Amino acid sequence: MTDNENTLARFYSHYRNRDWTALAGLTSPDAVWRQAASLPWAGEWRGLDGFAAMLKKIDESLALTVVSTRLSPHSAGVLVEVDATFTARPTGREIAMRVLELYRVENGQVFGADAFYFDTHAIVELHEGTESR
Repeated sequence: MTDNENTLARFYSHYRNRDWTALAGLTSPDAVWRQAASLPWAGEWRGLDGFAAMLKKIDESLALTVVSTRLSPHSAGVLVEVDATFTARPTGREIAMRVLELYRVENGQVFGADAFYFDTHAIVELHEGTESR
């Protein structure tokens, strides 16, 4: 495992445990998380506070469960394959989906990530309660 992968493995461990103090030690103040424009939590989320706000926005309507992660080195940092389940809070309906996250990691610091959902339309429908599948 590369140093960047080790850094990100620690980041994910602290995320799962909601250890914000440990996350702060791994997150650059300049970190940016980018989400697709069609998602209810679209846009750029900056710093650890932005990361927390993004998670809170997701959590307003969907419960996000990370089922598994696979980390691979990438020239830009670390590519993470996330198998996740999204559950609509109002209806209990859920979908399983893979999300690819390209993390920027350098010198033991996480500088954010770009997330790529395999079906943003299905996420929007689940969020809005209009699933057609």
